[in-house]
Amino acid sequence: MGMLHKLRPRRSDAEANARLVADIDKIVSQPVSFNLHGRVRVLKPISTEEFLKFTKAYNELVLTQEQEDVTAKTYIKNIYKMFKTVCNDISIKDIQEMNQVQIGALHGLIVRTVSGEIFTEDQESFEKKSLGQMEKAGLAK
Repeated sequence: MGMLHKLRPRRSDAEANARLVADIDKIVSQPVSFNLHGRVRVLKPISTEEFLKFTKAYNELVLTQEQEDVTAKTYIKNIYKMFKTVCNDISIKDIQEMNQVQIGALHGLIVRTVSGEIFTEDQESFEKKSLGQMEKAGLAK
C-alpha cells in the first residue's frame, strides 16, 4: 500500500493540474424570459422547496408518458403542473394551444434553466442555442 500511495499525486498537485469544468460560484439564478402567444413570459428563479415541487411534477409527467392509456387531458394537466412551478404566467389554455414542438422547446428551456445549465453558457452560445430552438418552435419573435 505504501508504493500505491507514492504513485498518487499529492492533493496540491492534483488541484493545480485539474481542469476547471464548472464555476458553481458564478451560477446565479436569474429570471429567463420567452415569448408565447404574443406575450413575454418569465421563468422565475426557484427556491429549494419550489425545486422539490418541480421535481415531483417532472416525475409525475414522466410516469404519465409511460402509461399506455394516458389521455391528452391528463398529459396537458401534468405538463401544466410542471411548467407552473417555474412560470406563474402560464395557463392550461396556453398549453392546449401549443403544438408538441412548442411544448418540447419550452420543456427544454425550463429544464436547462432549473438545472443552471443556461447560466453556465456564454451569452453568444446561449443565444444561438436557445433562440434557435425557440424560433423553430415558434416561441420567439
